[in-house]
Amino acid sequence: MDVTIATQQSDRRDVDIVVVGAGTAGLYAAWRLRSLGLSVVCLDRTSRGRGGAQWINGVPAWSFGALGLSDRDHERGDLFSMGPATGTCRFTVDDNPVLDIDMRTLNEDLLMRCDTARVELWFESQVVGHHVDSGGLRGLVVRRGRETSHHTNLYARLFVDASGLKGVLRQSLVTMRDAWPDVVPSDLCAAAQYVFRIRSVDEARSFLRRTKIRDREAMGWLGGYGGFSLLRPHVDLEKEEISILTGSIAGQGVPSGKHILNRFVEQHDWIGEALFGGSRVIPLRRPYSILGAGRIALVGDSASQVFAPHGSGIAMGMLGGRHLAEEVSKSLKDHGDIGSETTLWNYSRSFHQTWGGLLGFADAFRRFSQSLSSHDMDALFRSGLMTSHLLRDGLTQLSPTLSVDSLPSQAKALVSMPKLGVRLIQTLGRLPLCLAAARAYPRHRPERVDGLIAYEVSMRSLVDTVSKD
Repeated sequence: MDVTIATQQSDRRDVDIVVVGAGTAGLYAAWRLRSLGLSVVCLDRTSRGRGGAQWINGVPAWSFGALGLSDRDHERGDLFSMGPATGTCRFTVDDNPVLDIDMRTLNEDLLMRCDTARVELWFESQVVGHHVDSGGLRGLVVRRGRETSHHTNLYARLFVDASGLKGVLRQSLVTMRDAWPDVVPSDLCAAAQYVFRIRSVDEARSFLRRTKIRDREAMGWLGGYGGFSLLRPHVDLEKEEISILTGSIAGQGVPSGKHILNRFVEQHDWIGEALFGGSRVIPLRRPYSILGAGRIALVGDSASQVFAPHGSGIAMGMLGGRHLAEEVSKSLKDHGDIGSETTLWNYSRSFHQTWGGLLGFADAFRRFSQSLSSHDMDALFRSGLMTSHLLRDGLTQLSPTLSVDSLPSQAKALVSMPKLGVRLIQTLGRLPLCLAAARAYPRHRPERVDGLIAYEVSMRSLVDTVSKD
């Protein structure tokens, strides 16, 4: 039993499910699980509405309908362009399938859904201890309120870790350390996104003219500080606002996304005060091969359910919650234990067979881009290997498709720059292999899941080796 908290003021609560983390992944999972008729407590150390991201995030339009939220598949985002930081060329997507969503609004929508479903929401509550036995996690010691000595011993049949990169529950199972390792610095993106007021519209127009960016066009400049670094300004003259998104792998010794953002703002005095936004570190590694054990299910950043090239896990984290709820529902219909190893294995299998191959390949492509120098990134875009079609496919967070019209120019580009071209083709060639590995995810849980399973071995060989090619 891993409990070191001693208190005179404590009580006990027993519920079906406890969700730790009230960001989008946690709130969505809590809402879907409560809809099954189960008692659910969702707790977060922050105040109401402050869990998770507090800025603008790109979310693919198709995902809203798939998640049972409002259908937005017909909507399109603002004009989107991307190119090397040198500015020598760019590719533009007119039919942008990604919507810029204010996470504060999405969070509030999910909170209202949880309120309507009668999820118990415990804010300003912190996990300060764990009740663990040979079967896994059995209960939590929770401090309710910031200035209190009162603790609640909260027991449940299933625990959902939606606490983000820290993995508050994930860390409690020593037996799963090998299967759930800490994310290494080279797989962490230091990202920032803020919305600022425009102090001078005339100077903002001058900036757009100089950079050849249109009003309400999001322009992503890649590789300014090496392959996986991004600066994306998005000017809206009507609103008199500019949204700035930045990110980098800070572990590579380059400036963090927040530093890149601050430097850009300092260089443009027409940018006024910040209206809202934030920064955080995002895990970019492929999802853990095992997503549940010891009565703990991982969702969102805690599971590394992130589409790596975007550095965004909003859609994928909620999809993790959907898959978990579906497997719990099946367990209930079979009169089974919702926190059993079988239920958790079925959740892992369901998610990976659907998304594991795509997310594994996305991580492989991220590793390839991360290995590029600024010169390589510029050459890649100018060569013709990159196309608007590939860019749009990447934005959808779905499997890329083949564009026959682009093949002649891409073949010509391969001849002109064989070394970089071969590396790109080798990386793209891992997509079908990753998808095949995911389809072959083991149907039945092995006797031991605290070490390597065949799926993990396959994904390591296909994904983790890319940066070493």
